[in-house]
This record gives sequence, C-alpha cells and structure tokens, in this order.
Amino acid sequence: MMTPRAISPTKVAVIAADARSKQHSRHGMKFAPGVIEALGFAAGALTTLSFIPQVVKAWRSRSTGDLSLTMLVAFTTGVALWLVYGLAVMSWPVIVANGITLGLSGVLLTLKLRK
Repeated sequence: MMTPRAISPTKVAVIAADARSKQHSRHGMKFAPGVIEALGFAAGALTTLSFIPQVVKAWRSRSTGDLSLTMLVAFTTGVALWLVYGLAVMSWPVIVANGITLGLSGVLLTLKLRK
C-alpha cells in the first residue's frame, strides 16, 4: 500500500498559479494574469461599494422593513460560499470583495433579525 506524499505549500502555490494562468486563456481570450486580477478587484470594489448605501441607510434609520429576510439570508449565504470558493482557489479579488460584502450583509441581516 502506498502512502500519499506531502506536497509543500510552495508547490501547491505554483500548481494553483499555473492552473489560474491556464484559465485566463479559455475561449481564445488571452489576458495577462495581472490584468485579470485588476479586473477582478475593480468588479469586486464596484459591487461591494454599491452595497454600502443600503447598509448606511438601514443603520441610520434602524429600519429594515423594506428588506426581505429571505433575500438577506440567501444573499449572505451566497456571499459566504463565494468567500469559501475564493479561499479554495486563492483568488484575492474574490476573497477581499466577498469578505467585505459578507460583513456588510451580516450587518443588514443582524439589524433585520433584531427587528
């Protein structure tokens, strides 16, 4: 019976980086990895920032009556899953954007549940 060999964290990082670079050239589209990362951070920043006005409004008014509890639970769960995915593939744009958004949606969910 063979025992599995341990792979060093450096080797895992190299394998993951290689896999990510191959993903960037699917369907004939070729982008430098730095461009893809910048695109990811820009998209994450815009979607996360767009959520802030709702959190500020709910925080100031202490009112979440117009927000659906089902939507908040589904959204927060989805964001948490995106964060786990980002951690699994070590995608910093996904990790940062969803980590911040999870905090923001958690505030809204907490305010909704305290109502």
